[in-house]
Amino acid sequence: MVQIDRRRFVKAVAGTATLAAAGAAGLAPAGAHAAWPKEAFAAAKTKETLEALFGTSSATESTAIRFTMPEIAENGSQVPFAIETTLPGVDSISVLAEENPRPLAASARFEPAAVPFLKSRLKLAKTQNLVAVVRSEGKLFTRTLNVKVTIGGCGG
Repeated sequence: MVQIDRRRFVKAVAGTATLAAAGAAGLAPAGAHAAWPKEAFAAAKTKETLEALFGTSSATESTAIRFTMPEIAENGSQVPFAIETTLPGVDSISVLAEENPRPLAASARFEPAAVPFLKSRLKLAKTQNLVAVVRSEGKLFTRTLNVKVTIGGCGG
C-alpha cells in the first residue's frame, strides 16, 4: 500500500488543477482544435453535403475503400463501422448516411504521414446506403454499402 502525506497530495491536486485550467483556457496545442464543417453537417441532401465539404459532388467509385461493418444492424441507434483504404495521399475520409435527416455522419482529416483509417459508431434512421468518401491526391472516391436496419428483428 502506498502512503502519501498531505504535502504530496496537495502538490498532486494543484498540478492536476493547473493542467485542467490551462486546457479550459484554450492553451491546448493548435493541432488539437478540429475544424467544424458546419455547412456540411447542416446539409439535408448527399449532394449538398459533398459540395459543402469538398466544393464538388463529383466522385469515382473505388474498390480500394473497405467498409468493416454489419450488413444487417439489429439496433439502428448504434451501428459500428470502420473504413480504411489503400489509396495514396489520403487527406480525408467522410461517411454519409443517405436516408438520415442530415446525411453527414462523420468526417476526419489526416496529415500526410497518418494511416487513413476511421472507426466509430453512427445512428441510422432506417435501412439505407452508407457512402464512404475518400479524398486522395485531390480527387474524390466513394464506396457504397447498403445496411439493413432491423427493428425488433422484424426488418426495416
